Amino acid sequence: MLSCAVTSLVLGCLVVVSTHIIDQTRAQIAADASALGVIYGGESVARDIALRNGAQLVSVTSEDNMVQSVVVRIGSQYATAFARDSWAQQLPTMSP
Repeated sequence: MLSCAVTSLVLGCLVVVSTHIIDQTRAQIAADASALGVIYGGESVARDIALRNGAQLVSVTSEDNMVQSVVVRIGSQYATAFARDSWAQQLPTMSP
């Protein structure tokens, strides 16, 4: 009887841990795809890509050097991705 209880407890813990790992992986994939979407289609495309991947788009920010940052959430897991359009012509700056 005790072995059944221990086995059930261990299996329950494995389910919780594996769910977190799967959600984190799915969130990272959705963030990567959404970051590319925001580069080539804007925030609405990024939001659509996130939704199609089962994620919620939390934020989109534009950083220096035309880098776009995207944060998405699946369940309790958050993921961040960065993307930059390497085909876009960069503006010259005074810094080396």
